[in-house]
Amino acid sequence: MVGKDIKTGVDYLFEIPANETNKNANLIYKRQNSPLFAKSGKIRFTTYTNKKIEGQFEAQVSDFINATAEIQSGSFTINL
Repeated sequence: MVGKDIKTGVDYLFEIPANETNKNANLIYKRQNSPLFAKSGKIRFTTYTNKKIEGQFEAQVSDFINATAEIQSGSFTINL
């Protein structure tokens, strides 16, 4: 997703194909000392400049064995 073609206000979807191992989006959710990895979701950039990247996200996360959770209304700010 990194690059000059990133647009603000656009939903970018991601999904890990079924039966794929050791692949996940670069989103890890730590729940009670057990990490859950994003398997699908969306991200929207609200600010994308050479000084700051901000946005919102939603994701379905899993340990790919039996634990799952859903993240809603997540947000992030990255100062460059």
